[in-house]
Amino acid sequence: MRALWQRLAWWVLGSLVVVLLLWRGLLWWTDWLWFGSVGYRGVFLTTWSTRVGFLVAGLLLGFLVLLGNFLLSRRLDGRPSWAEPRPGELTGGPVLWAILPFVLSLAAVFFATSFAHLWDSFLLQRHAAPAGTADPVFGRDIAWYLTAFPFQLNLQRLLFGLCLTAWVALYCRYIELPTPGDPESFGDLNAVTPPARAHLSAFGVVVLLLAAWGLWLTRFNLLVTGRGAVLHGAGYTDVHVRIPILGVLTVLALLAAVSLLGNVRRRSLAQMGWTIGLFTVAVLLGQVVPLAVQKLAVAPNEIERERPYIERTIAATREALGLDTAITRQYAVAAGLTRGELNEERESLATVPLWAATEITEQFVGTETLRSYYNFLVADFDRYRLDGRVQQVAVVAREIQVDRLESQARNWVNRHLVYTHGYGAVMASAHDVGPAGEPVKIIRDVPPRTPAEIPLRQPRIYYGEAYPSDYIITGLRPEARTRELDYPAGDENVFTTYAGQGGVPFGGILSRLAMAARFRSLNVLISGLPGPDARIHFRRAVAERLRAIAPFLDYDSEAYPVIADGRLVWVVDAYTVSSRYPYGQPYPLAPAVALSRIQPERDTRVQAAYVRNSVKATIDAYDGTVRFHLYDPQDPLVLAYERAYPGLFTRQPLPPAVAPHIRYPMDLFALQARAYARFHMTDPAVFYNGEDLWDIAREETTTREPLADGTYRFHDTRERIAPYYVLLRLPGEREARFRLILPFTPASSSEAGTARDNMVGWMAADCDPESYGRLTVFHFPKNTTVYGPLQVEALIDQDPEISQQMSLWSQQGSQVLRGRLLVIPVGESLLYVEPLYLTADRRGALPELKRVVVMYHGRVRMAPTLAEALDQTLSGESSQGGALAVMRLERLARSANEAFAAAEAARKRGDMAAYGAALAKAGQAVSQMSGGGAR
Repeated sequence: MRALWQRLAWWVLGSLVVVLLLWRGLLWWTDWLWFGSVGYRGVFLTTWSTRVGFLVAGLLLGFLVLLGNFLLSRRLDGRPSWAEPRPGELTGGPVLWAILPFVLSLAAVFFATSFAHLWDSFLLQRHAAPAGTADPVFGRDIAWYLTAFPFQLNLQRLLFGLCLTAWVALYCRYIELPTPGDPESFGDLNAVTPPARAHLSAFGVVVLLLAAWGLWLTRFNLLVTGRGAVLHGAGYTDVHVRIPILGVLTVLALLAAVSLLGNVRRRSLAQMGWTIGLFTVAVLLGQVVPLAVQKLAVAPNEIERERPYIERTIAATREALGLDTAITRQYAVAAGLTRGELNEERESLATVPLWAATEITEQFVGTETLRSYYNFLVADFDRYRLDGRVQQVAVVAREIQVDRLESQARNWVNRHLVYTHGYGAVMASAHDVGPAGEPVKIIRDVPPRTPAEIPLRQPRIYYGEAYPSDYIITGLRPEARTRELDYPAGDENVFTTYAGQGGVPFGGILSRLAMAARFRSLNVLISGLPGPDARIHFRRAVAERLRAIAPFLDYDSEAYPVIADGRLVWVVDAYTVSSRYPYGQPYPLAPAVALSRIQPERDTRVQAAYVRNSVKATIDAYDGTVRFHLYDPQDPLVLAYERAYPGLFTRQPLPPAVAPHIRYPMDLFALQARAYARFHMTDPAVFYNGEDLWDIAREETTTREPLADGTYRFHDTRERIAPYYVLLRLPGEREARFRLILPFTPASSSEAGTARDNMVGWMAADCDPESYGRLTVFHFPKNTTVYGPLQVEALIDQDPEISQQMSLWSQQGSQVLRGRLLVIPVGESLLYVEPLYLTADRRGALPELKRVVVMYHGRVRMAPTLAEALDQTLSGESSQGGALAVMRLERLARSANEAFAAAEAARKRGDMAAYGAALAKAGQAVSQMSGGGAR
């Protein structure tokens, strides 16, 4: 019976291993073909061989430690054989011992899978490059903490956990399980034979050596772990007590290992027990003593004791997160601009963006989708040279989404052979507004109509943001009636044949068989439509494509399209990140906006104590070509990866047509803003007391809840402002630059309502290549009230004329949507700009930009355009005399048109009395209009 169970267990395990190997081999072959098609087969081999090497090493270690020790214990426990259980042993004993090797084998496989995850950190350690700076406690190069230390620490923890588990299992194995009816038989030390004692002692030496290694590494780990609310890294108690104690415990662990090594020959249970017991007591005392010192010696005078270590935390965090190079200015808000000074600033202010990403995207969706199978994601902001000057624009790619086809059209041929690509893009000015409150488009329609400055000769999008983890096949047989849809043209469709080099060649039967198995689709194998030059395209989503090639990089949540040399190119910012930087306070590198498109599964709990935007990745939307451009050659992490993966990164500059469009990444800027809100305090006492904590400013926003009847319910909420791209000239500069901006308020404002919603700081990050990454921070004086966004919006709401008009709009089945409130430094003052959109409460309604509200030196004005609002603000003219007068004229014009229409209808039906009354009403409205809109 025992032999049957053994054979069954090993047969099942062997079958699973064979199936797994066959499946992994199949995936390996298709990956080999794919990496060859993108030109990174060397990267694939390095990653794959390292992973497999660690998996095999983990299997060998797991089997050797777990199964090897079990088999050795069989020979040393004094039993004649497995088939002869001792009197009183559990009835199922033979079965238990028969399946135990199977269980241990599974445990070894589990260990191996965890061990294989060390491949990334191993490559970093092996190819580490120095940073040139050292930690203040041990003098180790900072790069050691970023590269070698994570590998050593995780390796020690895995090995120690494996060996400690095996030693405990051996101990329980040797002293036996309790027999039925005799629970006191558990722990019968007399049952441990002398050879077994030698075995336990010898393996205990290994466990203690690993423990000594772990204690030694823990000394360094103190520098990269948190210590209370204000200190990250080793504090007073750590440096003066814990680190010395850990050194002593390391020596004690080595002495204990020597004691057990001597016990291999002596085979004394007492010596083994005393050795392990005394070492355990020493470890416990090593935990108690630092706690006592912290409570009795440090806590009563914490600020003085911890001052030098708080200074280290401040300096290290600012350096690790790139805050140490920020340019800070004390910005004293002075008197307002004169009209002459305003004229000098007019060109810069004319580019203030009035369209928010959400509202302009809704306009694009409503007017440029054209067919149900096209889709737009959220528009991205960029700048292009048009009409001889740089202008800020919103641009979005028109991607294909086959899931939006009618249900009867969602068949295999349409999904994978016909609807293969998106087409073109839509671009509009970020600041211009059309006569009906719509954006002024620069690129539109299909085929795209483009200005001469921005040609788009290859508008087809085979690789994009929204594409699913699926595949398409191009290169169909010429004689086939099925063809690739290119774009719709009226009632007809235009078709095309893919002529690029993207995708995996798909003509051979072996390739077809492998791909059919990968995608679990028989049609891939048996369809006669693909020709001999067919190509299969998968990993078409930008995020999936990048992660497949370089999974060790972290990517920004925004991939943005650039029109360069007549083609669409996706640009993605990539980061090198580490949670271990001596004295560096970690912050989450999370999406800065609510909609994360490129990496939605990224765990926002991942902490970044060190981050660099070291790589700019580009992906060609037509052929899928991927390039990783090294952008920060001083980063030790990216240098290590460059050594590990020759050929992955290029040091060539970005293409000349792409370089002018690079942007400072929004996720990184949001992380730096969160960190700066605290780490702008460089005085240890102020930092310790949190006297000047900041927070990212909040603003009023309107959210929409879709209802079952096709309408929306609107809710007003307060949310932290997301970073915003603007083309802006700062005071003292001669030219406007493309920047990210964000305002700060006191940290308590989130709990105290509007009590402390005044603005205390303002941050900007340069995006242009010549000043890329330069942070500028304005600190506002503490003895002067500078309005924050919520306070400005409160002033807007309190303006009786603006409030009246907003209420009037909202009573007509429409809803007023507040745009992004922008804070713009102008001269030595601040200008606040907030666009107002009007939308219907039904789905599919397009938001119209109706008014622009400006607040300047306490004066709030509203007008149809930014220029008019600025003129009113400086002249002192009220909204009554400007914006509201325009509104009144609009209402009179509508009334006149309605009266004329009623008169015409009355004439046609012969009702001359109604015809005369309607004409009189129309004449009255026209008379009021000619009188300037008087009531």
